[in-house]
Amino acid sequence: MEIFYFSVGFALFAVFILTFLVQLVYYWLVFGRLAFYRPKKTGEALSPEQEAVSVVISARNEFHNLEHFLPLILAQDYPDFEVVVVND
Repeated sequence: MEIFYFSVGFALFAVFILTFLVQLVYYWLVFGRLAFYRPKKTGEALSPEQEAVSVVISARNEFHNLEHFLPLILAQDYPDFEVVVVND
């Protein structure tokens, strides 16, 4: 008489469930911290002495998108930036 009789199917199912639970706990720990992450506030405001920034937009056959989005990009508050549109 066998007390512990497990079929191969039951053993594979048990391993699958155990692996699934371990993975679920891992995702809960990793992504749970990301869900409540708050960046530290530095208190530094934007100053006029900041470096210049170049915004490069690659746009091949994108006339309609540029017509809509380019004015929005040009309306930024950053003090010193340039927009370069490249027809690739």
